[in-house]
Amino acid sequence: MKYKTKFVAVLMVLAMVLASCGSKQALQASVGKLAEKETQAAEKEAEAEASESTADAQEAADAQAAEAAETKAEEAEGEDAGEGYIVSADGGFSTRFPAEYKAEWIHEQDMLGGIRIYTGDAGEVPFVSIIRETDYEDDADPDDPKGFLYDYVLEDAAFESGFFGFYPADCDDIEEYTFGGKTLPGMNVYLLDEDENLYYMLVLVMTEKDNQLGEEHFIRLAAIYQDGHEEDKEAVMEVLDTAVRELHLDHVYFDNSEVQPGNLLLDFCNDEGLRIWFERALTRLPDELTYTSDRWHTITDPDMIRAVLEALKTVKIGDVSDAHVGASGRQIFEFYYRAGGEGPDFRFFQDTFDWGEETYDVLDWGDLKDLDLLDAAEN
Repeated sequence: MKYKTKFVAVLMVLAMVLASCGSKQALQASVGKLAEKETQAAEKEAEAEASESTADAQEAADAQAAEAAETKAEEAEGEDAGEGYIVSADGGFSTRFPAEYKAEWIHEQDMLGGIRIYTGDAGEVPFVSIIRETDYEDDADPDDPKGFLYDYVLEDAAFESGFFGFYPADCDDIEEYTFGGKTLPGMNVYLLDEDENLYYMLVLVMTEKDNQLGEEHFIRLAAIYQDGHEEDKEAVMEVLDTAVRELHLDHVYFDNSEVQPGNLLLDFCNDEGLRIWFERALTRLPDELTYTSDRWHTITDPDMIRAVLEALKTVKIGDVSDAHVGASGRQIFEFYYRAGGEGPDFRFFQDTFDWGEETYDVLDWGDLKDLDLLDAAEN
């Protein structure tokens, strides 16, 4: 009962401020009671504004990732033709799901986003979400997943549910659930929408070792479905079982180090996550390259995609540029996997390279200048 008692207090705080970007205000009403409709409307308006302001920087990339990921992964790798495959944009973690459903990748930020698998219409309940919970690991005990579930995971999951118009009303005690052959701590949270329709959110936490360093990390899984919809419940439980069984964690996010001007692209960027992505991309090639110059062009020829990846590594980047080239001489490279997930994009304008918040001089185009990209384009 101790976790439920503590979490009820959290629910009382969250019920009015799920979408206020993390601010906590005391709520005097009892758990299970929603605020007056006018208050809800005001909060939802504030939520929309806050969400819009934090999402703008990722809007374009997320839209592209979502569009690519909606394609069913029947063509993806794997021995079981009845399962789809979805991978995070950085290639850090992946899982499988029943192929009749839809999956998308949403940029992970502030403990929101991750992999989502929809058993009905894309973007709507019911669905399962999976995200790497890495922000709190310095303060968490990897041997205490139940404590981590209460202290961090439940609040994050409840906060995220607010973006779908839900408000937490009550919860059960923490129990152990078995999915994919693993026993995981979890809690069933009761949610209400603005019309006081009841939904259930089963929140689970699992620990998984990453393949690169062998370190333990926490993964949050949540399944949301409406009360009385037994077929939806069965579907999301099936998704959870497959997702847990097939989840693979290669790595979590890496902190970017300072760029190293005067070096080839990978050494210049000095980003361990980027190096890992290149290694995996050259082993399992992206399915598609979008090349944008005068307009966007689609390239699916694997030989050309490999050639572009190799050529990018030969481009030499200098220091911060003083040039003001605008959008002239545009060359943008964006890589996609049909199974869902996009790679990093590489943006060049005239003789400059955009990286992070700065623009840098291109000192040498290397092998990239010799590729006939338009000849390989399909449109």
